[in-house]
Amino acid sequence: MDQQYFVGNKEDLELLLHAIDKNDPSIWNDWKRSGSVSPNLEGIDLSNKVLHGFNFENTNLQSANLNNCKITSNFSFSNLNHSNLKNTFLWRSIFIETTIMGATIHNSEFSNSRIQASDFSISDIRNAKFDSCDLEDTCFLECEIHFTSFQNAFLLQTSFKKSHCSSTSFMNANLKHANFSWARIIDCDFTSAILNSVNLCNATLKYCRVYGVAAWDLNLDNCRQGNFIVSKENEPVVSVDDIDVSQFIHLLISNHKIRNVINTTTSKVALILGRFYKERKIILDHLHGELRKKGMVPIIFDFDPSQNRDLTETVQILASMSKFVIADITDAKSIPQELSHIVPFFPSIPVQPILLATEKAEYSMFEHWLKFNSVLPIFYYEDKDHLIDSMEKFILQPIEDFKDQEANASKAKKQVRKLEELKRNDPVEYQKLKEKGYIL
Repeated sequence: MDQQYFVGNKEDLELLLHAIDKNDPSIWNDWKRSGSVSPNLEGIDLSNKVLHGFNFENTNLQSANLNNCKITSNFSFSNLNHSNLKNTFLWRSIFIETTIMGATIHNSEFSNSRIQASDFSISDIRNAKFDSCDLEDTCFLECEIHFTSFQNAFLLQTSFKKSHCSSTSFMNANLKHANFSWARIIDCDFTSAILNSVNLCNATLKYCRVYGVAAWDLNLDNCRQGNFIVSKENEPVVSVDDIDVSQFIHLLISNHKIRNVINTTTSKVALILGRFYKERKIILDHLHGELRKKGMVPIIFDFDPSQNRDLTETVQILASMSKFVIADITDAKSIPQELSHIVPFFPSIPVQPILLATEKAEYSMFEHWLKFNSVLPIFYYEDKDHLIDSMEKFILQPIEDFKDQEANASKAKKQVRKLEELKRNDPVEYQKLKEKGYIL
């Protein structure tokens, strides 16, 4: 075989070629074990060879030609930089801390290989298969990756930073903590993949299939995203422009139980705010239990005073989902911040304040909130029994009355808008209706 590009150790080369001619890997493997040698085979041409069983651990294979070669081997701690891996069969091989930078990897098979902490940076990867590979902590920095498959691969903490991925499948892959920052990801398939804690900072992510993904705690800072397909293949295409909401949208269109939950959150959820110490926990339990008996879905928010941003956002989210809010203002230090994030922003959600009658007065700031129509008069309760016995008349009924008033006011506003439009668009008809007494 012509070895015109070989620049390694000629003795290493002659021994390997001898073992290949004899079809006896033990000649090569025993020699390697005997002296713990690091063979230098830089520039070797092994194209079209069948090399199953040959051990290439800790070997310099830089710029090697492995075109159409069939190898199942251990390449750990080896150098395969700038190698030719076109049509190479490397099924069930081992690559631990292997460098394969700048390689040409076309139509190659790595499936079921163990590839850990290895480096494929700036390689050209096309029509390759990494199916069911363990690729933990491996680097694909600035790679061109096209029409390639990583199906069922384990890609924990794998980096695709600044890579260009197109028409590539990550179906059922575990990409937890993977890094796609500054990458271009176009027309890829993430069906049923795990994308938890993936870094997509400054990435471009478009036209991808995301049916069944788990995508929690994504870093989407400056991520350009859009056209995610949330439906199954061979089903009518449903697409959204935000991967964060893709899971939710799919649940809505495919699961009637989820749709029922959405309806429930706007008709039955009751948010209970308060600070319930041990000696008063019994109040909370009875209030919660009674609301459940009446078909409500009570959500209890028992908190310490805090300036935490996540806390106030949580309160706002819970309030927006609720039919009404019950605020126990008995502990004067607990409520002001939470109400400041609810009352001004949700004027159609009634807030029913309750206060233990033995308290001298509600905290001074609360008088401000009573100016809002959505804040109902304070109900003073003497004990848990009095609170429960009075719930229907002094808590739930005022809430229903407020809801009815809001609904009637909304209808009246709509009617006024219709009449104003009629007056503006058809003044003659408007005048006729007014003359007939239909419009006052």
